[in-house]
Amino acid sequence: MSVHIGAPAGVVAETVLMPGDPLRVRFIAGNILSSDTFYHDNPDHWKKWAEYGVLAVEMESAALYTLAAKYGVRALTVCTVSDNLATGEFTSSEEKEKSFTDMMDLALETALHL
Repeated sequence: MSVHIGAPAGVVAETVLMPGDPLRVRFIAGNILSSDTFYHDNPDHWKKWAEYGVLAVEMESAALYTLAAKYGVRALTVCTVSDNLATGEFTSSEEKEKSFTDMMDLALETALHL
């Protein structure tokens, strides 16, 4: 499992990507797609977005960044990939509850350095 970070260029992303990360969390920084349709009727729909370098799909970041822009504050999206549309691998609810701590630790540590 890896942590995916979606962020506009700027200070917040640089804080998360700082060298010498004391947590030593494996993460991938890149584009994510924010959509109100997580599971599409066409099972190959994700391939179009993958061609554009989109690493993951989630449902909240667009609203988060819109509100951050409206109120003039910084925002960052940190996601843990739970389901892989390309391979069909899925994470159970129990696994999600017990194994996503790297993402939480990274987000909290980043917030402390802002």
